[in-house]
This record gives sequence, structure tokens and C-alpha cells, in this order.
Amino acid sequence: MGTDVQFYVERRNNGGDWETCDLLGPITEGELHDLYEHVGPGSGYYDDRNYSLFAILADVRNGYGFAGLDTGDGFNVIAAPRGLPDDMSCALASLTEWVAGISEMHTPSWLTLAEIDAFDWNQTAVKRGFVNGLEYEEWARTRHEDNPHPPGYCALPGPEMTQVSEEDMQMMVAAIKNDDPPAVWRPKIKTQLDETYSHITWRESYRCAAGSFMTVTLPKMRQLGPPDDVRCVFWFDS
Repeated sequence: MGTDVQFYVERRNNGGDWETCDLLGPITEGELHDLYEHVGPGSGYYDDRNYSLFAILADVRNGYGFAGLDTGDGFNVIAAPRGLPDDMSCALASLTEWVAGISEMHTPSWLTLAEIDAFDWNQTAVKRGFVNGLEYEEWARTRHEDNPHPPGYCALPGPEMTQVSEEDMQMMVAAIKNDDPPAVWRPKIKTQLDETYSHITWRESYRCAAGSFMTVTLPKMRQLGPPDDVRCVFWFDS
């Protein structure tokens, strides 16, 4: 079963109250369902499923996946989950009350933009996963400091898959490539090693692991006002 984040953004107005940046205007009870369908799950600011970011934001799926599968050593957390803020905007308060009545929301919290910006995004974490032959070949050939993670990986291959060591995978891929051009060896690797997996380990920065949160979400939030007057409010469902 997967986990998703419901992520909303607020800013403090001139009167000192918080106002939502996702749901504009007052919400009546009859509008809640349509509004939630329009802006959530997810919102205009963030709606990706990124378990590394979930771990950093609120210690959710931190170092483990479904059924406790090992996905790495885990991340440091910006702040322990705090629950929903008591001074939410009326619009977001109405939405969260309605959502709580129809779904199993968990691990609610909030963070100011100032807290997020002050966090050390350059620290690194150890991650682990399984890759098949073609994924391993591309990862081994193209990985670099700014993009160290494999192009695709899974927490655990299916029971019908063959598992080999990374050393064996490296030798198997090299034997198939055999100095041939990519047009020759790529389909061979896909055919012969599509169901053969190796467990690999890599280290990546929090900044890289957070993906579009760093490159899209935070720049949009910074346009809303001073960092102490902008915050995200979020929770998760599984």
C-alpha cells in the first residue's frame, strides 16, 4: 500500500492571521467535496509521492517501505510532527475537519518556510534498492555526484525474480555489452536480465532526494512573502 501527502500552503496577512494560498475565498459545507476534488489530494504546490521527502518532512517511511522493507539508513527530520496548527485559516480548517471525517489522515504537521530554508539540505543519506540488468547498466554508466540514484529501482523484487550480487551483475552486463554498440547490447540486456536483480547501495544529498520540492515547490513558496510568514500544512494517508 502506498502513502501520499496532502500538502497545503498558507501565508500571514497584514492582520496577522493565516490565509490559505490553495483555496481562495470562504468555503461552505456544500462546496467542500468539490473543492477537495479540485485541489486535493495534493495541491497546487506539491503532490508527488516521494518517500525520501516524506521522511525529511515528518519521519514518515523513514528508511523503510511497505511491510518494513529496508530502503536505506534513513534521513534526519526537519522537525518532529506537530499536529495541525491551532491558527489555521478558516478555509483550511474546514477542509481538514471534513477530510478527517472521511479518511484516515495521519502524521499531520506544519513547517514555516524559514525552518525549511534553514535546514541542511546538503547533508547526505544512504539509500538501498534493487535494480534489474538494464537499470544497473544505466546507473553504473551515468551516475555522478549530482544525480547518484538509479533511474529506476524497487524495494524488493518479486519471488519469481533472480537475485545476484552487484559484482555478479557487473560481470553479466559487461559480458553482454562486449564492446558492441548500444543498439546491439541494450536489447540483449533487457531480454536476458530483465528479471535478474541486484541489491545496490548509494549515497545522495537531501537536496537531490527531495526532487521537485526543491526545484518547483520552494521557489513558488518564496514568492508569497517573508519566510516566517509562509508555511506548509500537511498530513498523510496510506
